[in-house]
Amino acid sequence: MRPGLPFGSAESLRHPPIHRASEGQEAAAGIRNAEDLARRLAPGFWLEQAIFQTLQVWRALEPSRRKVHFWRDRSGREVDFVLEKDGVLVGLEIKASRQVAPSDADGIQAFRERVGRSHRFQRGVVLHGGTSRPLGPGLWALPWGWMLPAQGCPQTQTGVEP
Repeated sequence: MRPGLPFGSAESLRHPPIHRASEGQEAAAGIRNAEDLARRLAPGFWLEQAIFQTLQVWRALEPSRRKVHFWRDRSGREVDFVLEKDGVLVGLEIKASRQVAPSDADGIQAFRERVGRSHRFQRGVVLHGGTSRPLGPGLWALPWGWMLPAQGCPQTQTGVEP
């Protein structure tokens, strides 16, 4: 996880989350569906670890062009992961629940407002245990299987390209 962003202040990033390879590998190995996740203590933490490992693989494919960031503003709004490829940005919020509301994308919307004019924000995605649906302009709720297909999570057609 990169400690700094070209589009945020140092104050925005002073408490980035900790993601460790061994914890992420353990999470990815044991989360195949919503029931597996529900049996874990702190399911949100473990799901975030599994997603982080998947993002590290994505980043490693083209490390000079792909970056993974974290964003938080002074009021505490945050985006779990900001993916950057060739200056194009995608915000990811990770939710362990099966239900998602437009308010679950509040951090992504704040990020989009903050960087929208100076960077190319393409879309925001809330990954969750439910089904695909739009949350608003440029915002989607997608199932975890969108990011963890090798784990056997169900895939759905959304018309949204990763």
